[in-house]
Amino acid sequence: MKVNHKTKKITAAISAALATSILATTAFAAAPGSLPTLDTDKKGSITVHKYQTDDENYVGSKGTGLASDIDKIDTTKVSPLANVTFTLFQICGTDSIGTSAPTYSSELLEQNTSTNKWSYDRIEETKSIITDSDGIAAFTDLELGRYLVVETKAPSSVVTKSEPFFVDVPMTDTTNNNSWLYDIHAFPKNVVKYDTPDIDKSITEIGNKHETASKGDNLNWIISSATPTTLNDYNKYIISDTLDDKLSFVANSVKITWGTDYNTATEVNADNYTLTVPTSSKGGSISVSFKADYLSSLTESTDTTTYSFFVTYATQVIEAAFDTEGNAASITNGATIEYDYINKPKEDTGKKIINNDDKPEVHSGGLRFTKTNANGEALAGAEFKIATSKDNALNGIFIKDENNNDIVSISKEKTGYVEFTGLKYGSTGNKLTEGSTTYWIVETKAPQGYQLLTEPKSFEVNYNSFSTTHALSAKLVNNPGLDLPLTGATSAAIISLAGIALVAFAGIMLLKKPKKN
Repeated sequence: MKVNHKTKKITAAISAALATSILATTAFAAAPGSLPTLDTDKKGSITVHKYQTDDENYVGSKGTGLASDIDKIDTTKVSPLANVTFTLFQICGTDSIGTSAPTYSSELLEQNTSTNKWSYDRIEETKSIITDSDGIAAFTDLELGRYLVVETKAPSSVVTKSEPFFVDVPMTDTTNNNSWLYDIHAFPKNVVKYDTPDIDKSITEIGNKHETASKGDNLNWIISSATPTTLNDYNKYIISDTLDDKLSFVANSVKITWGTDYNTATEVNADNYTLTVPTSSKGGSISVSFKADYLSSLTESTDTTTYSFFVTYATQVIEAAFDTEGNAASITNGATIEYDYINKPKEDTGKKIINNDDKPEVHSGGLRFTKTNANGEALAGAEFKIATSKDNALNGIFIKDENNNDIVSISKEKTGYVEFTGLKYGSTGNKLTEGSTTYWIVETKAPQGYQLLTEPKSFEVNYNSFSTTHALSAKLVNNPGLDLPLTGATSAAIISLAGIALVAFAGIMLLKKPKKN
């Protein structure tokens, strides 16, 4: 991604390549005796056609000052370069025309701080013009004389500015040596290296791509975008992310920082970007759009130092994901960056998306086993709770749902399946199929006619512990309750009947008692 900035050797190569350097030689060539007199009442112009190339060895044709030089431009090698500032300095009058070319040095553009005058005898800043979308900066209505054209500001994509060059207005018309050319065209070129931003994403910590979580857990996601060496040229820089619908955005969790390291990056003022966050209870999109004036103010990355934007936010796991066999599936989230910048090449799409292999993921597993009797027959109606340790299981401390109630699973009709989902397994950094975690289940209600299990039972939760294959092999057996005799039931009935008979007999005897005389 980094640009290999060029040294002074490149600068020298570019200077040699400049077609406009020929203008000085042409302008100061000795004019034939037949040349007509200068029209000192006439005004002239200098039109700069600025081009860019990524080929540092490209030279192109020599310039003649004519507008027709544009026909010599190889548009497969170069293209117009906008937003380059050229400043024009008049250094001499018409008396300089036809004289030898001066030697340029940077001191020409240095002002004496005491007199506020240029060190050159008659240097005067005329005006500055920024090249348009066609790469053109036109200086018109110029007094006749000698001018110095200086590229004073260029986009960050420019490796080195073009060397200043001298132009005489007018100069000898090279197509007709007995006439003057008052309107002069120059075609300087810049070697450019375009650098684009990059995008990456982690979970929990920078560089980590794998995390495990239980339903209801919060997770931190970190989007990192390495900014380009040409960042100041950018007018669009949008980082966005679309959440999986098994995740819920945690309100007010977004934090945006900028710097060379995630741990020391400084927070970006909210005035420098526009933030959009999800409004639904699951899924949704996050978007951070940085403002152009802010981008232009930042320190750009270099060959040795990379500045990055970091966008962090939290989500809650609201549901586990499984494949058709019941194996745990990854919940993945990528990120996208959309961008635009000055003089962007046609082949640059202005968008980058994290490859599937680089997307961070979270996995949440489950447990499925079968409740049977001693004959292997499925039993329905058994109720279970689940704990993260044996001690918790023995002390009635169970995993709870979003309403803070103990999670209960009841064995199903026909299959006898008992199911728990949304259970973390393994640890940070483990891939989907790696790692396991022990859970403990407690039977809190037995099927009708069967006895409760007396001890918590342990299960390993992993990648395939919720699969049908696992359920068929992992079974918990309930034994039926004992058939106890109802002792004394027959004797009690006999005693009761005997009592009733005795009472009846006593009544009859009382009725038959003889009367007294």
